[in-house]
Amino acid sequence: LSKEGKWDEMGTLITDDILNEFAVVGEPDEACDKFKSRFGDIVDRTTMSFAAKDSDHRQSLIAKLKA
Repeated sequence: LSKEGKWDEMGTLITDDILNEFAVVGEPDEACDKFKSRFGDIVDRTTMSFAAKDSDHRQSLIAKLKA
């Protein structure tokens, strides 16, 4: 579909169940908890990409992931 330029159509084919298999989905504080429960015993390094309220909030989320 991407080769046909049907990006919008392609997005409608991905259900929430499929998305949740490949990603941790939720508000930032909730996503930290979900990430740790899902991957905490097998991951020792990661990157994060989500909107924090401000730099203090971002630092608290990072600390939460490290704890």
